[in-house]
Amino acid sequence: PDWFTRALADNPGSLHLRCVMLLNLRTEWGGSEEHMLTFLRQQQEDGQLGQTDMQRLWAEFHGHVSHHAMHFARDLDRAIERASLAADLHPPKADQLFIALTGASSPGPARLAALRRFLQAAGQDPTVTLSGNFYWALARAASWIQPELPGLRALMVRDLQQGDPESAVWISRLRRRHPAWDLPDPLPALRVARD
Repeated sequence: PDWFTRALADNPGSLHLRCVMLLNLRTEWGGSEEHMLTFLRQQQEDGQLGQTDMQRLWAEFHGHVSHHAMHFARDLDRAIERASLAADLHPPKADQLFIALTGASSPGPARLAALRRFLQAAGQDPTVTLSGNFYWALARAASWIQPELPGLRALMVRDLQQGDPESAVWISRLRRRHPAWDLPDPLPALRVARD
């Protein structure tokens, strides 16, 4: 599409543009896994991205396939497999692994391992935010999550400080569902979003 080719001509090394294009090629939005693969192979052949960015783009691809497998195809094994690949390629993608394992009702220890992997990566990357699907998975956690609550609180505070109203709504839901978790108060962020 023109929006992509024009923007790419001005920003030939942009990973962000390629991630947006890959997002638009998702199956649930009228694309397909084959469309995404073709796009990725073109990007590799063009050689405009370095190895790290290309690896990140492949991680995005596997994350999108996992999301589709879980939410649309109801193929939980495939969702977990692809989320695991995504997390291996780009550790912050362990959030999708945590989501897929939760969707498959995997045992707490497996979910906890994925959560720890994500928290470690997110703690090192200030650009990582928590998605609505991640909060959905958190809402389904049990007492096994207790050791990781400090790290989760820190990420929630970071999201609230960045003014993310979706996080504020999710945090308020989690506070009602799990009052013992002592999560941050989202009300100030909700007031700012309202005003």
